[in-house]
Amino acid sequence: MADQLLIPGKITAAIYQESLTLFLGQLKKGTDILCAIKEVKDKQALDEAVVWVNKAKTLTSLLQKKVDEICRPLTDAKTEINEVQRQLKAYAEEISTHIKDATRVLEGKVFRYYQLQKDESDRMRKIHEDMVREAEGKLKIAQQARQDEIAQAETTGNPFEPPPEVAPMVIMAPVVVEPPKIKGMLSIWKYEVVDMMLLPMEYLTPDTAKINAAVKSGTREIPGVKIWEEQQIRKS
Repeated sequence: MADQLLIPGKITAAIYQESLTLFLGQLKKGTDILCAIKEVKDKQALDEAVVWVNKAKTLTSLLQKKVDEICRPLTDAKTEINEVQRQLKAYAEEISTHIKDATRVLEGKVFRYYQLQKDESDRMRKIHEDMVREAEGKLKIAQQARQDEIAQAETTGNPFEPPPEVAPMVIMAPVVVEPPKIKGMLSIWKYEVVDMMLLPMEYLTPDTAKINAAVKSGTREIPGVKIWEEQQIRKS
């Protein structure tokens, strides 16, 4: 079989049936012969060179076939592995979707309970603040009335025993129960613009893209906008 590569002639596909080691040896011999042809100086050398060029192309084709043959089981295995991966990922995605949906529902229940507790806590705190504010108001009125009474007695000069100091009211504050702490929960403030006309100027941003498009299209007057022309030299 090795002699086939050493003489001009047809390379048969039988070489392809050799083991990989023998096959690579045949290729090495053929490559050595190709490299040994230093020049083409006559008609005979030309014919031989053309033969070996064709042989080289045949060898290249046989090499590709041999590699494909060796890699085919790997390719088939890869295809099978990819299919298994695809099925696993699809299954995981389906399960993940169910988990995410269930998690979203459960989170909604958690947040609703938390909000109810927070609303109740805020309500009780407001009641307490209102009670304190009312007591402070009544205390202030009583103290002012005492001061007025003392001032009136001093004005008339009649004997007068000042009324006792007004003691602050004792407030029985309602119990304020803070909402439970939920591990991992974050409070994020968000916003929604409901009336552009009421926005302060510092929160308004010009639409530069629209202004630029208007100026390019020929608009020369826009209230609140200065439009002018400049000259530039384009790079050649």
